[in-house]
Amino acid sequence: DDPAPAPWPPVTAGGYGAMGSPAAGSLGGMSGSPTAAGVSPAAPMGGKGGYGLPPLLQPVQMTTQQMAGQWGRLPAEKKVQVPSSINSAEMMMTRMKDQLNVFPVQIIGSEGICAGASLQGGGNCFLHGKVVQGGIELIVKAGTPQLAQAVVERATGALR
Repeated sequence: DDPAPAPWPPVTAGGYGAMGSPAAGSLGGMSGSPTAAGVSPAAPMGGKGGYGLPPLLQPVQMTTQQMAGQWGRLPAEKKVQVPSSINSAEMMMTRMKDQLNVFPVQIIGSEGICAGASLQGGGNCFLHGKVVQGGIELIVKAGTPQLAQAVVERATGALR
């Protein structure tokens, strides 16, 4: 049995909680030792790429603590503000799960984090989304800049 996920840090006035500012990479400011047991990707879910496109990612089941420990080791980061009619973290996470084929790790308030792995060998890909007035603030961390960019492009369409 995995230990219970660590509680999500409280959100501060800046909206990014105790994990740091967006300039520090939000979850990217956290450091941690590798998990004792490796995290193996879940089996790909058939055909979930959104909008008829083949999937880029497969879901990776992990805890918030496991994700936080790996977040800073992913070298590529893209941040984007997506104009959206989505008005809840639950709706955002459902859309990311269904359209981007990622595992919904945790929701707290207006924020959510998801985990996936590249089907083309680009390593893990983590998403941190925050529902704000008129849109979604999205941070994508990935093993390669190409994967981060491709996921941002897919997410921009999926979250509108």
